[in-house]
Amino acid sequence: MPVSKEESGYGIGLQILVQVGQQEVFDAITNPDKIKVWDYPDHAAVDLRVKGWIRLRSGGVEREGRIIILSPPAAFAYKIPTPYPAHERNKIFAATVHYVLDDMFGQTRVRLRHSGFPKKQFAEVEERAWKGIYLPRLKEYCEGQDG
Repeated sequence: MPVSKEESGYGIGLQILVQVGQQEVFDAITNPDKIKVWDYPDHAAVDLRVKGWIRLRSGGVEREGRIIILSPPAAFAYKIPTPYPAHERNKIFAATVHYVLDDMFGQTRVRLRHSGFPKKQFAEVEERAWKGIYLPRLKEYCEGQDG
């Protein structure tokens, strides 16, 4: 799905098929030790409950978001403050990252929605990052586990 205009700004929707079950993918996106391997190598911490938090640090930038959806092993979402690009670093917007995990007979379809971008260009940059880096790394991590 290309970048779309929404009430709260711009958003992206992507999906991948991972050759493991829902619980394994859910664990990879919610367990801090696993998040550190495929997503944020510097630091990750999670208070896994609705209204709990997710803290992510990479490259010296730390962000803390609030968990808004928690439905193991099928859905997880959080809203997280996100800085504008370098030339406007003093501005922040609230982005939402929403994973839906569909059981596909032992495989998992990961549907990702990342929304709340104030400018279309920001959403386009994130779309490239999710497509080219984060979702492939999540897939590789999950499929490389010994179960």
